[in-house]
Amino acid sequence: KQRTPINDFDMIPNDDISKFDHPRVTNFSLQREKAIKLEEEIYTGVGFKVYEDLHIFDVPIEFRGKQEFVHTSRCGDENDDVLVLVHGYGGNGIAFVKMLKDLSKRFKVYCVDLLGLGLSSRPKFEDDNAEASIDYFLDGFEGWRKALNIEKFVLGGHSMGAYLSGLYAAKVPTRVEKLYMFSPPGMTEDKDKRPHEEKINDLGFFRRQFAKLGVNFF
Repeated sequence: KQRTPINDFDMIPNDDISKFDHPRVTNFSLQREKAIKLEEEIYTGVGFKVYEDLHIFDVPIEFRGKQEFVHTSRCGDENDDVLVLVHGYGGNGIAFVKMLKDLSKRFKVYCVDLLGLGLSSRPKFEDDNAEASIDYFLDGFEGWRKALNIEKFVLGGHSMGAYLSGLYAAKVPTRVEKLYMFSPPGMTEDKDKRPHEEKINDLGFFRRQFAKLGVNFF
């Protein structure tokens, strides 16, 4: 079935998407088109009529003075209560595919690809601290919410998405009616200020090998 306009945030034409190509992702717009077709097939496989009872589209947002877009899926349009689902690190909104049939009986459900991940655009990230990383994702998410004019919603997140959802709910509690956090991660401050090499040497043999592998990889 051909894509038909579903609102003011229908798919951005590919010739416009090409300007979002990231140097680490060759031909992003072409790869993205193939990925969207696969996404359509996956949703069809669990019983949705894509672009009838489930819609796939991009939401243009203003992000730090530039135009970006957040890839989005939506189903359950007949419902009033809104549920927004946020995926984990390295994932995308389709991670929730097996839950959507049931959830869409109760909610209007949005699955978002966080800015910089999935099929959303990839604005350059230049910061090097945790606070800036959090703001990067939360600012993109809030821009998405504003663009769709969603006033209040139930928020659910998995893994890093759960962590970010908790931070978002703490930051703007008036927007979040309920919060569901699935396997949320968390880290405490490392009070051992020694260089990583010294700390690695104190580990057992096998843990030391994995730690060295992680340092070399990143």
